[in-house]
Amino acid sequence: MDTLRPTYTWQAVGGATSYEVIVYNAAGQPLFVMPATGTSARGGAAFTPGASYRWLVRGRAADEPGPWSTALAFTAHSAPATPAPTGPRTGR
Repeated sequence: MDTLRPTYTWQAVGGATSYEVIVYNAAGQPLFVMPATGTSARGGAAFTPGASYRWLVRGRAADEPGPWSTALAFTAHSAPATPAPTGPRTGR
């Protein structure tokens, strides 16, 4: 899985019409807040391989935000490189 641009997923909350995801770096600085309409979101900033991050999500009903979830931590890493096939070749 490529965590340089991960997909964040969570369980639905009753009464929520949208959600917000916030991501922090290891120093506790917020990097971005991302809106979502369902129970997953992909996007935000690209992360540095090997760096640690944590994210939280909250539901919103109209203009009223709910409480933030418990934080989940992850370490960013790249997906493996694409292998190049070498054979068999046609006609050999």
